[in-house]
Amino acid sequence: MGLAWLIRKPNVIAIPGASTVSQVEQNAAAADLELSEEDDERLEDAADRFWAP
Repeated sequence: MGLAWLIRKPNVIAIPGASTVSQVEQNAAAADLELSEEDDERLEDAADRFWAP
């Protein structure tokens, strides 16, 4: 869900790592994941708390 959130942000380029085929498939699937506004807000709040001084 975190990768899907990053992908929809303007001016952000996500560079996910992968060491297995399964991880590559999961990363690609993030492009098709649709987040609700509630999901977006919760992830935004979590990011704000993480980066807050």
